[in-house]
Amino acid sequence: MTGYDILRSAAGIVADLDAPEGADAATLDQRLADWIEASDDKHGAYFAVAKRLELEADEMAQLMSVMKKRLSYIAMQQARVKALAAELLIAREALGEEPKVSTPMFRAWLVKTEAVSVPEDAGMLPEAFQRRKVTVEADKAAIKAAIKAGESVPGAFLVESRGIRWT
Repeated sequence: MTGYDILRSAAGIVADLDAPEGADAATLDQRLADWIEASDDKHGAYFAVAKRLELEADEMAQLMSVMKKRLSYIAMQQARVKALAAELLIAREALGEEPKVSTPMFRAWLVKTEAVSVPEDAGMLPEAFQRRKVTVEADKAAIKAAIKAGESVPGAFLVESRGIRWT
């Protein structure tokens, strides 16, 4: 068996692993055992399968990286489209119309959300509004509650934003 034949056979075994449902472990083990037994160069056969699996793993890692980037891009575009749709509803509201839309396909309306804006360095906030972990971060829940109760929190303020909700 030539090196090319070994690599081709290894590719066939690895292809079984690529099936969407995976390969039955017992069947694959027996196929691999039979193939290795029939091979004149057992180490070469093992190497071929291991190398092929390594290449497949590298390819999968690259695909996962591409998919992760794509997922991030899709999330950004989804946020952009929702922001544009919210702007349309805000424009309707500015014209004196109801800031909502109802069609047989969907309903959309404006919602108000609140988030607390704090300095990046939470150490600038009073200690009562800090939460200690490994690093210091702002306790946004406590800050929000304090601001809503009328308390002044140096370096922090409440930020309101409007967005859209889909059903």
